[in-house]
Amino acid sequence: MKVEPAHPSLAPVASTLIRMSMGPLCDYLFGLDDPREAQSVLARLFRRKRNRFSHQFAEVGTVYGTCVGLLIAYPFQVMEDLKIPTAFHLFQVMGPVTFTRFLARTIPLMRAPEGEAGTYFGSHLAIFPQYQGQGVGSFLLAHMETKARRLGFRQITFTVDVDNTRALALYQRRGYRIIERVSIEALRRRLGYSGYYRMIKTLS
Repeated sequence: MKVEPAHPSLAPVASTLIRMSMGPLCDYLFGLDDPREAQSVLARLFRRKRNRFSHQFAEVGTVYGTCVGLLIAYPFQVMEDLKIPTAFHLFQVMGPVTFTRFLARTIPLMRAPEGEAGTYFGSHLAIFPQYQGQGVGSFLLAHMETKARRLGFRQITFTVDVDNTRALALYQRRGYRIIERVSIEALRRRLGYSGYYRMIKTLS
């Protein structure tokens, strides 16, 4: 298995994996309840630079040249700096009317905490189902941790949906610990969304 920088041409595959990593929130926010539109928006963002979903920050796990998983990660401050550029790209991709509806749906999330200042942030990690349970996730996490150390970071943070027990178990096996459960009442009422855990690992 190899880890390689992502390329814009991988947008169809990458958007599928990003959508998987986001769970029910993806279609609700980016597709306004339309799964195909959500994936289309993510694919267009992936092809562009300087946004939270860009190929610029993505790496893919490959087996004999086939993409089996994806990781998007960056320093937390970079993620913070990408908020306004990401909104600008979304406005361009969605158009003003749809973007306004998107903003209305994101209001409950705007003050929800994600990472920690001074940490490296794992934004998205997803493995195609047929390759899960074969060590791909651990391989990508190990790669990210090595990269974070090389950049001088001592901690990595992640968020994982409360209901994503498989991912939660993977992170805990890799030494990540839960520091907070974040519940968003408006999304619980609308979607049955159970919220997410914030997790952190101190690198040795």
